[in-house]
Amino acid sequence: MSHDRVHQLTRKDFEQLLAFRTSLRRFQRWSEDQARAAGLTHVQHQLLVAVRGHPGPEPPTVGDLAGYLLQRHHSTVELVDRNESAGLVRGASPTAATPVSSACSWL
Repeated sequence: MSHDRVHQLTRKDFEQLLAFRTSLRRFQRWSEDQARAAGLTHVQHQLLVAVRGHPGPEPPTVGDLAGYLLQRHHSTVELVDRNESAGLVRGASPTAATPVSSACSWL
């Protein structure tokens, strides 16, 4: 965003930006609280939300999860591998097309 564009934003624009930012922060706090209550890290919780919230009848692929989590593929593979070792997900593989499903029924 250029310096000139910032000056073109109206008070209403800034009010909407603040409301959006506040909503994001509330979700982040909720996610952190839910993770802590379940004995998970916030990153584990985000992964499980992405797995369980994936639309459609098929489980998400590692590529889907990378997109949801805004991560690079190899980072998501490492995250899924760690969570599979912890028993939180199953079906992990380093390929982008391999489905990943939740091993947890409580989330």
